[in-house]
Formats: sequence, structure tokens, C-alpha cells
Amino acid sequence: MKTDFAFMNRRGIRMPSIRQGNITIKDIYQVDPFQNEVVIFGITAAEIESLIRYGYENLQNKIDLAVSGMTYTISADSLGKYLSAEMKESNGNPLNPQKEYTVAMNSYIATSYKFEHKDPGKSSGMTSEEILINYLREVQKINYSGAKRTFLEQRKDNGVH
Repeated sequence: MKTDFAFMNRRGIRMPSIRQGNITIKDIYQVDPFQNEVVIFGITAAEIESLIRYGYENLQNKIDLAVSGMTYTISADSLGKYLSAEMKESNGNPLNPQKEYTVAMNSYIATSYKFEHKDPGKSSGMTSEEILINYLREVQKINYSGAKRTFLEQRKDNGVH
């Protein structure tokens, strides 16, 4: 989609993995069966953090949003309460608080997640399945074995000294 980042809600991913070998169109529709359109937003780092926070709290203090193009680490207290998120571009640099990033997400996230965003978003006119199929046709081979982009650090002391 030529965006900086993309998010997918984990409950929308219906298979934990795809077996090694040729990926079929059937595999794509088993992983993502909802035919949600992809929506593109221009949003800041603070707005991205509000999206990550909503997903975490909405999933009862568990990481919800899978991400592409960046990594994030949620810090929580010993009870799991959200404290902050450290967000980094894929090159390891922190997100720039002054920059507006282009972010893709499915229409379910765009319409049902409560997060700060000035940009109302624009439909790409394509479903997430169509985008996945086009991506796989373009790259031919993928290997995400061992890739991890989301982390949770739970503090033991609740930050109280």
C-alpha cells in the first residue's frame, strides 16, 4: 500500500500460522475471512500510540495489534495497566513526534477502535485479502520465521519508589 505502517487486530487473524510452502488463495481467506476494506490514515506518533493503547486496553491488557513497518513495546504496571508505548521505525529509530505517518488498517479497526486521529481516513478501495494476495504475487517468497514486532514489559514495582 506504500504506507509507513500497517495494523491488523489479532482477533481478525484466524490462523496462528501458514504452513511452509506455497500459499494458496484459500489460505489467505482462512487467515483473514472478513473482507474488510483497508483504510489509509495520515496520523502522528501520538495518534498511533492512542491506537495501540486502545487495542491493549480493549483486549483486557494484552497486545492486540499486529504491525508491519515498525515495532512497539508496551510498558505496563504489575497489574497490567497501560503506562506507555515505545514505538520504533523498522530501522530502530524512534517515531518522530513531529511527523505525520501514513498508516493502513482494516475498516473494522478504523470504525470500531476509539483512538485520536484528525484525519478521517480514506478507503483504499481494496480488501485486506486482496492486498495480501497482491503482495504475495509481487514478492513471491516470504520468511517471517522468528519475526517479532510487538513486546510487553510489565513492571514489578508499579513505578512506586
